[in-house]
Amino acid sequence: EDRFSGMIEPAVAAAFGVPVHELRARTRRTATVALARQCVMYLAHTTFGWSHAAIGAVCGRNRRTVAHGCR
Repeated sequence: EDRFSGMIEPAVAAAFGVPVHELRARTRRTATVALARQCVMYLAHTTFGWSHAAIGAVCGRNRRTVAHGCR
C-alpha cells in the first residue's frame, strides 16, 4: 500500500487536479474524480502487477469495479 498511496495517488491527483482524499471517497464523486480513480487502479495493476482483489481492498472497492476501471 505504501507505493500505492505514496506514488500513484499523488501523481494521478496532481495530473487530474483533484485532492488525493477524493480518490478514496466512498461515493463516485464527479466524473473527473471517478476517471482519476480508474487511472489509479489501472496503474496499480499494470505497473505493480497487483491483482484486482488487492487493489479493491486498498481502494475500498470490489474486484469487479477495479476490473471495470482497468478496462
